[in-house]
Amino acid sequence: MSRGKVLIITIDGDQSSDNVIDWLTHFGFDHARYNVNTDIFNDALSSCLQLTNTNKNVSFSLNGKKIDMDGFKSIWFRKYSFPAFHKKIEISESDPNLSQNLHTHLKKEFSAWSYSLFEFMLLNKKVIGRRITRQPSKIEMLTKAREAGLDIPNTIITNKKSELVTFYKANTSIITKSIRDGKIFHKKMTDATFASGMIYTEALDENLLSKIPDYFFPSLFQEKIDKDIEIRAFYLDGDLYSSAIFSQLDDQTNVDFRMYNDKRPNRIIPYILPACIKQKIENLMRSLQLVSGSLDLIKTKEGRFVFLEVNPWGQYGMISQPCNFSLDKKIAQYLIN
Repeated sequence: MSRGKVLIITIDGDQSSDNVIDWLTHFGFDHARYNVNTDIFNDALSSCLQLTNTNKNVSFSLNGKKIDMDGFKSIWFRKYSFPAFHKKIEISESDPNLSQNLHTHLKKEFSAWSYSLFEFMLLNKKVIGRRITRQPSKIEMLTKAREAGLDIPNTIITNKKSELVTFYKANTSIITKSIRDGKIFHKKMTDATFASGMIYTEALDENLLSKIPDYFFPSLFQEKIDKDIEIRAFYLDGDLYSSAIFSQLDDQTNVDFRMYNDKRPNRIIPYILPACIKQKIENLMRSLQLVSGSLDLIKTKEGRFVFLEVNPWGQYGMISQPCNFSLDKKIAQYLIN
């Protein structure tokens, strides 16, 4: 017997979404799943947002079928990013600048439309991913973490080599990573095969430093933390599920554990963080207005816990199964309770 309805915004092929839907079905809860990459934000979607002095309303239709937002008790933004603006503007030979300015304006209008619709979707709903409309930047995360009492790595964003050299000398060993998110690139090799590559966290030594020009594209650098263990923790509305990842024992994963060694995977076990660290993480997540997220920390050989970042859509399957956390079930229970 159906007892409620859950809306899931995700992408096609996401296994975690499949798993949570299985639990929702088990518990007897209806759901609607919309995949950003295949179902929504194309010509099949229509919308209407209305505001008056006495009322506010937003409605959607997908392939002619109305989506009743009032019928949903909760929303899980599992995998979501605002879509790119793909409409082509015909370039005027007489005034190409006008055409480009028009295209830029329409992109901004499209983005504002997307934000407005989903802000309305969040009203009076139980939501995982409430900050979905503006992901906190890494600098905001680090600032909030410091304010919450967590240790953070020394960090610099610069485009000037002299500043980087000074930072390198002050920290002895440093790494570089994306200012926002690591990007996965795909290259077509044949009609049937693709090659993939990802921007990982990389160590920077004097040899690489000597090859950098005096000015370069703005980049993020941090001190390299000498780790005893790496910690991945999943936060869900006040509960924290932590694991220890022994990435430091493998040269391939020492700097970035996402450079997985499939032949000899990192050992992952449950880990209990000190109560004071858990409280600081709780304060951080509330400060960032995040109901859930995956956090990365490093425990140093001296016993310090250093916060790296939090991903509001972070992967949790890699710790859920080996540590028996049953996070898919817990997410489903959060959405329906």
